[in-house]
Amino acid sequence: MDVLAFITEAKSYHERSSRARIPPQLRQQYPIAFLDLRKALDTVSRAKLLQKMVNKGINTGLVRAIRDLLTNTRMHIDDQKFTTYRGVPQGAVTSPFLFNFFIDDLLFELNTMARVKAYAFADDIVICCESTEVAVRAILKADTWCLIND
Repeated sequence: MDVLAFITEAKSYHERSSRARIPPQLRQQYPIAFLDLRKALDTVSRAKLLQKMVNKGINTGLVRAIRDLLTNTRMHIDDQKFTTYRGVPQGAVTSPFLFNFFIDDLLFELNTMARVKAYAFADDIVICCESTEVAVRAILKADTWCLIND
């Protein structure tokens, strides 16, 4: 899993309003980083996912049920069948939830950085920052997280 990042500038809500009289010091643009974790759902380490669930105190029965759900999964391409050992099932209702659980520690790390707020759904992450330098640091943190969690 690796990070594809894009940084853009966003104007504050007040600046976009034509009726608002905003002091010049509040008229600024804020960098927003859009991250896409490539092949994210396909490359989740199932062992790390289950360990993260145990570490968070998730009920043992639920962890076993998810382990059973992820064990011996098969993929069909044309007439060929493959057993998969990584990732969460594409198209399954549980997959976005499981992936969000998997990246919860990344979001926690990003949100504890000064002047950063991160939001995610599945493999799409948006990071709002105070400066471009902070955005770059957040992207580097996400890249390091990917290396550790691969």
